[in-house]
Amino acid sequence: MRTGPTHFSHIYGLFVPTLDALTLIHLPDGPTAHFKLSSISLSKDIEGHGRTSSHKPELILNNFNTRLGHTIGRMFTALFPHVPEFQGRQVATLHNQRDFIFFRRHR
Repeated sequence: MRTGPTHFSHIYGLFVPTLDALTLIHLPDGPTAHFKLSSISLSKDIEGHGRTSSHKPELILNNFNTRLGHTIGRMFTALFPHVPEFQGRQVATLHNQRDFIFFRRHR
């Protein structure tokens, strides 16, 4: 899908100084979602974590069953293009539970 003169379809912002919020904007007509972030663990802070690679992770969406859940799920799906790379073996999991979305990247 091409949108506008620059061909952007999504904009996302991560508020870096405090790492406390994430905003996803789907262009040109929305929707826009704003998420509060909590309990963040960066991979460099975890002992014995696997090395990251340049492979694109496959996405697992769990429990996005409602109408709003489908909309949010499609927004996250657009951020992770479906390009199966069997050598990289990375998975990004988004789990929805009681209006909280848990994210984890597995290797």
